[in-house]
Amino acid sequence: MQENIKSMARGFMCGYCFAQSGYDIVFADHSETRHVYGDLLEGKAIAVLKCRNCRMLNLLVFSVKEEDFGGSMEESELEPFLAEHPHVLSPGFSEEEGSIAPMWIELMGQYPHGFKLSRDVPVTIRYDLEEAGDCLAVGASNAAAVMCGRAIERLAADFGIKPDKTMMLGAMLGELKDRKLVSEDLFNAMSEVKEWRNIGAHPGKDDQGIELSQAQKIVEFTYLLVEQVFPRRDIHKVKDELKQMRNKK
Repeated sequence: MQENIKSMARGFMCGYCFAQSGYDIVFADHSETRHVYGDLLEGKAIAVLKCRNCRMLNLLVFSVKEEDFGGSMEESELEPFLAEHPHVLSPGFSEEEGSIAPMWIELMGQYPHGFKLSRDVPVTIRYDLEEAGDCLAVGASNAAAVMCGRAIERLAADFGIKPDKTMMLGAMLGELKDRKLVSEDLFNAMSEVKEWRNIGAHPGKDDQGIELSQAQKIVEFTYLLVEQVFPRRDIHKVKDELKQMRNKK
């Protein structure tokens, strides 16, 4: 399993110091059980990685699954297949049938999450996004989306919309747009996160909520959105400081 981890964590970033200077695998193991509704395996796997820069321990959480490959395969094809699919723990190859039912791992998340934010991002927004990332590590997809919505609410407040107990996020975003405090693109981006927040926070008809892969994309998108906002605003801040300095000359 350690070789699988090494192949999947090539771009590992420490969640404490944000270094990508390498890591040592301190522990890696997985559990598995037969699915209650069928004969497929499922389970969880964890790996503890020690950052070589700050020596802190990071936890990676994986889901363990088994999939019917649905096709025949020669034994000679196994090695190339495994090389192309580093997430496969066991090919489950049947010599008699020439088929495989691989057991594989899928990264759910990392704790701490390992996303780096600009120092200009307010600490309240930073904490919400960090918590959203941490939710991914335990598969809390709906909670991750809700925390992203919370970060967007704080972002709207940072633009000057002062919330009260009766003002919903949609109304805050509407006021942002009406007062032309944000661009159309930014308004649409913030609104998209709000829609996913609603899905995560409120049960719908025959709705199972947000899938992990969707939550991962939502968190990634919210980080990107926030990073797009604050460096630009920081430029205006530094420009004003330079202008003041120039006026004094």
